[in-house]
Amino acid sequence: MPVYNLYSSSAASCTLAAVGFSECRQAKRLCSAYSTTAINAAIATLSATVTSNRALAVAEHTFDADARTALDTALSAAVAAEESARIAAVNTLTTTISTEATNRAAAISSEATSRAAAITTVTDAVNVEKGRIDAILASAAVDLDTLKEISDAFAAADTTTLSTIATMQTQLTALQATVDQLVNGN
Repeated sequence: MPVYNLYSSSAASCTLAAVGFSECRQAKRLCSAYSTTAINAAIATLSATVTSNRALAVAEHTFDADARTALDTALSAAVAAEESARIAAVNTLTTTISTEATNRAAAISSEATSRAAAITTVTDAVNVEKGRIDAILASAAVDLDTLKEISDAFAAADTTTLSTIATMQTQLTALQATVDQLVNGN
């Protein structure tokens, strides 16, 4: 804040030393032009202005400090709220991920157990069928080790069977003709 000093040695002369305000220079000019009463009035006006300016500066400083404190408090509260919200979100995500990982591990374990049981069931069924096929092949007169051999043997047997049936059909037709002749008396 500016400092004002007023020194008066006589009614005709006056010295005003002021630091920082242009009003003080104007007051100094007034000192040389006016009487002591006018100078005292000017000093009173300047003193009131200085007091008012000081009060405004103090009020502004107080307002700035109060506003800054309020803003700092609001900002700190906002930062704390955001931090709490982020921590809660991270905790929620961590719980969700942990639950999902546990569920996936349980599902994989269950699927592995189911697949192992299915493989055992299929293996048992294959072994049963293999046993049946081995029993069929073991009772065959010919060594039938492959499906090709079985198919060829069946085709050969089928051809023989068809030939036998054709021969029997021919014989049956001839017998029928003979029976018909005997019955009709020819």
